[in-house]
Amino acid sequence: MPQNPATAAAKLKDDKALADYYHRLGSLLASRQISLDIFICNQHHPPSLSSSSSSFSDFLDLGTLGKLTHMTAGRLHYFPGPLSSPTSSLLPSFLSSLHLSLSSPLAQEAVLKVRSSVGLSLKQYIAPGVIHLSEELELASLDPNHSFIAELQHDGDKIKENSKVYIQLALLYTHSGTGQRMVRVHNLQLPTASAVSGVFRYADMEAIYAYLTKQAVWQAWAEPLPRVRDSITRATVDMLYQYRHTCASSSPPGQLILPESLKLLPLYALALLKSDALRLNPPESGRAQGLPDPTADTRAAALHFLLSAPVKDLVHTTYPRLYEIVGLGREGGQEPREVGVVRMNGGSAESLAGDGVFVLDGWRTLYVYVGRDVAREVWGGLFGREGPPEDAYQAACELSLAVDSSDMAGRVMEALVELCAVDGRGGREGGGVRPGVRVVVAGSGSAVEAHFVKMLVDDRQKNDQSYVEYLCLVHKQIQNRLAGR
Repeated sequence: MPQNPATAAAKLKDDKALADYYHRLGSLLASRQISLDIFICNQHHPPSLSSSSSSFSDFLDLGTLGKLTHMTAGRLHYFPGPLSSPTSSLLPSFLSSLHLSLSSPLAQEAVLKVRSSVGLSLKQYIAPGVIHLSEELELASLDPNHSFIAELQHDGDKIKENSKVYIQLALLYTHSGTGQRMVRVHNLQLPTASAVSGVFRYADMEAIYAYLTKQAVWQAWAEPLPRVRDSITRATVDMLYQYRHTCASSSPPGQLILPESLKLLPLYALALLKSDALRLNPPESGRAQGLPDPTADTRAAALHFLLSAPVKDLVHTTYPRLYEIVGLGREGGQEPREVGVVRMNGGSAESLAGDGVFVLDGWRTLYVYVGRDVAREVWGGLFGREGPPEDAYQAACELSLAVDSSDMAGRVMEALVELCAVDGRGGREGGGVRPGVRVVVAGSGSAVEAHFVKMLVDDRQKNDQSYVEYLCLVHKQIQNRLAGR
């Protein structure tokens, strides 16, 4: 409801006072080398699209609470639902995160500094912790799953052609096991090139994507979201235009030419735009009972995760992988088949057969999608029931794999655990912790299904372009720049 000016002004004053309090508390914790991890969940499940619930008041203000984890280099673990039930689909994710938090080796009381040879200088850090004017980054704790950006810049013509440049990273820290103060030093020698083609030939797609992602997160805390989104597309166009202009200028102007090393850059840029961290949520986007998707808390948690997430995790997190579960049922009605997962090409709803069961691997959570025409035998083997639930709320909140009572569900869970272990996912390998699994029932109209659809990056959504449309947009902007428009 509309607020009168006096009420709005009082609320703004209270919000500012609260933000100032958490900033002071974060500064105090960081000065005493205390790192804070926050594990927080909602008391209720978000309403489904067909829910009769008229409100969802579990606002946690993670945008403000996250200041504490950011300044102390801790982690913000958010679970959008209750954890009190042993059958909660969020409980495995919580246990996995807790296991990782308690078992990871730590570098405590860390001070990090990047130095470089003549011709390069440090422009900025994009990282959690406290950044000092002396170009030192202070972190109350640092674990193997942290990553950050140190952006370097050229200093004019001081770098000679075909020379070498040197970069050094020095980390002073306290060993968490022995309490000893130690220094770790990384030295890097890099060749220089005057030909742009050499730069594109050896470009590292994952490193470039990590920079785009973390730079966008950094901007999102200070600038309007549409401006941040525009900067991602502009950076993508800038890179591909430079390649087109300097390395492929003789090609027909209407042809889209992408460097081999960056051929997936438009796809990953679109994935970042569609992520919970940067996706738009206008009122006309089909909200569930007035609830935006993503919510403010979901967006804040996603921003904090992306800022410190390892480089190897970023692509997988923002561009989920789609698999089909094969081997369900029995061979000739007798022996159980071997259950496995088969990677699908891309991430589109066109790959989802009505009689199939699929897995969308979003890195932190796995979504098991059950088609409309799945056989009764499969429903019974996976969930211990004859068919899908009629109630969308039950489909979104209560449905889970019947691992303890069904051999088929147990074999599916084993395949999912193996899937997570293949890429060495932290906290899951060797820890005996099952991955977090959420069940999506086709056509249920649940909030989980709506979120699942938005994770299919290749497809068009109400307020987002498909991959083909976005690629055409990037191509058109490159053509305009080539034509001098």
